[in-house]
Amino acid sequence: MAAVMLALGGYQFSVDSAEYQELERKHSWRWNAYQRINQTTAHQYQGKNASEISLNGTIYIDEAKDAQQLDKMKSQGDLGSPLRLISGSAALGRDWGNWCMVELVDKQLHLLPDGTPTKQEFTIRLKEYGADS
Repeated sequence: MAAVMLALGGYQFSVDSAEYQELERKHSWRWNAYQRINQTTAHQYQGKNASEISLNGTIYIDEAKDAQQLDKMKSQGDLGSPLRLISGSAALGRDWGNWCMVELVDKQLHLLPDGTPTKQEFTIRLKEYGADS
């Protein structure tokens, strides 16, 4: 069994299941603009927005279990609840907290005559759940 790269809820990304090639993080902050007469606009810090993560990956379908990986990912989003995100790497291994799966996009490629794909590409977009105060 291959090492787990990342776990999102009950789904584990690894070379044996779905391997992501790219992890992109996005952070942003809110600054409200206030117009002033004969002066440049002033800005007031309002706080940070929820961070976002995008995972892009590819699944090469060699066995029937490989074709089920996207359905397994989708089932985590269908739960409708925040998912724990845990990194499995030795260097960055950490608990990233709770995240919401907001989008799963998949692309079926290299189709066989019966329509079965031999390659699937996916993008998962996550948003930080945020702490309840």
